[in-house]
Amino acid sequence: MKTLELLPIAEVTEECGKVTPRTIYRWMEDGTFPKNIRLGSNNVAWRRCDIEA
Repeated sequence: MKTLELLPIAEVTEECGKVTPRTIYRWMEDGTFPKNIRLGSNNVAWRRCDIEA
């Protein structure tokens, strides 16, 4: 069974070529980037497998 690895926004921006967080959220709005997972009121993350796909 694979472990679900979650990435915070700082790691996501690095993985995507050092783009800004705003770019990530704009891509999400456009439907060209995976949705995040809400972990708390001020905390979100993305699944590594979704980012790599």
